[in-house]
Amino acid sequence: MKKKSIIRKPVKKGNKKSISIKARRKVAAKAKLSNSRKKAVNSAAKPVKNGVQTKSQLETSNGILEIPDFTKRDIETLKKYFQLNKKYQKKINDELMPELMGDSLWGPILKQQTEKQRKMQQEHSLEIQRAAIYEGKWKKYTEDLMTQGVMYARMNISYKDWYKLIKIYKDHLIPHLKKDFAGSTEEAITFIDGLTKFVDYAMYGIAEAYFTEKNNIIKAKEERFRAIFENSTDHILLVDKNANIITLNRLTPDYKEEDIVGKSLFSFQHGTNEELLKKAVNTVLTTKSPYVFESSYTINGITQYFSSSISPIFGADEEINNLVFISRDISEQKRAEMKIKEMNATLEKKVNERTIELKNSNNELEQFAYVASHDLQEPLRTISNFAGLFERQYKGKLDDKADEYLSFISSSTTRMQILIKDLLEYSRIGKNDKDMAEVNCNQLIKEVLNDMSESINENKAKVHSDALPVIKGYAVEMKSLFQNLISNAIKFQTPGAHPVIKIKVKDKGKEWLLGVEDNGIGIDKKYYDKLFIIFQRLHNKAEYPGTGIGLVQCKKIIELHGGKIWVDSEQGKGSTFYFTMPKTN
Repeated sequence: MKKKSIIRKPVKKGNKKSISIKARRKVAAKAKLSNSRKKAVNSAAKPVKNGVQTKSQLETSNGILEIPDFTKRDIETLKKYFQLNKKYQKKINDELMPELMGDSLWGPILKQQTEKQRKMQQEHSLEIQRAAIYEGKWKKYTEDLMTQGVMYARMNISYKDWYKLIKIYKDHLIPHLKKDFAGSTEEAITFIDGLTKFVDYAMYGIAEAYFTEKNNIIKAKEERFRAIFENSTDHILLVDKNANIITLNRLTPDYKEEDIVGKSLFSFQHGTNEELLKKAVNTVLTTKSPYVFESSYTINGITQYFSSSISPIFGADEEINNLVFISRDISEQKRAEMKIKEMNATLEKKVNERTIELKNSNNELEQFAYVASHDLQEPLRTISNFAGLFERQYKGKLDDKADEYLSFISSSTTRMQILIKDLLEYSRIGKNDKDMAEVNCNQLIKEVLNDMSESINENKAKVHSDALPVIKGYAVEMKSLFQNLISNAIKFQTPGAHPVIKIKVKDKGKEWLLGVEDNGIGIDKKYYDKLFIIFQRLHNKAEYPGTGIGLVQCKKIIELHGGKIWVDSEQGKGSTFYFTMPKTN
């Protein structure tokens, strides 16, 4: 016979069967509350007659406390206690304070008050005691006792700890009593009788409020837990160590409470889910730790997904008493995750296809640039040669216009040759057949400066370099990189000034940060985005000659090595071109 799952279908809010347990418990709770109210007696303290407080009940803000009968003799003994307590209170407090301040429990509590506040509290307490004993104002004293009891309960101070405080006070009081009553046994007995009655009543008042408040705190916690338990959208079941169901928070329409409570949790699962559940229970019992798992089942072609957990509940002996089984319907979340995965897979496929297309397109463009540049060189060289020959033979023999035209042809072909040369170099970047190898940047800079010595000397440039690292890369491309950056630093110089160039480096952990700094004309921030675009020029070629490819080559070389390049500059104050180089490639 096919087993049915008690968590098979998510229960909608408002489902009558899903709240039947909750409704029954509310009825029971109301009946219990009604009975407790009927038992409460609201009465005021009876008046004091001839200084004697008769037996009565006091209704206070913290509950109802019954005051025992005080005879005339009782009152006299209480007065004797009060007189001696008042006499020695300051001295005893002075003796007690160091001991209490060093106590792990009372020390932090007392330190929250100033000495002045503690003194005022002691005086207040003494006055309330006096008014109760001499004027019969027990209600005020009782309320003070009950306030203390409530406070101790809320501060989670155990009744045992409070009783310990009373005992310490009595132990400090007794030596003083022995001196006062050395010659009078009767007076000593009277005092001790008064002390006993007073302490018994104080303990009674505080204990009554303490335990009442403790019960209230426990009830409040239980009510909060019950509210969470009954209103949770998750399925929560309390089971014993044998996985028999003790209680649960909601029912599916297929079941009544009596069909579930007392039955095995396993009996509502089948197949793989039953095995998974048994494994989870055994794991929790063995490891004494929570266990989280996911399960699913399919009905009428619709799959439902659940995230479940089983957690142990320990007893006073730190052994497992019961288990809590919580299950949440995550079907919508799972379906959303699957949809996202499906969309991601489709997107990744499209990105890969587009990447391949772009890669092929870039390869074709680079091949075209290489072929076009290479094939253009020969006819351009022919044009340049014949233009030069024509200029040498006919310059000055024709009119001025003809000479100007020849000059234009000559300069244009020269620029075209430089442009084609730069394009060829750009297209060759990354086409190196050699593998990456260790490149000593210090040696590389020496070679670059040696190759550029004519330009450096001509412009009276000063080049300073930090001790540079050994990197893994392509030596030819790295040499071209530094040559381009140093060449630009010399070229873009303020007229009349001498270039000062600094090559610096900083260790950034997984990569090196290098920079080439100059004292040149600088760059306006609004032009930063144009710097690394091919053929983009910021200046007139008459002022600063060039093709606009140099920085584009630098960017391609850096990206080939897995790094990034950017500029930090201020117009008129020079520029620093920074780039990163990974330590491992």
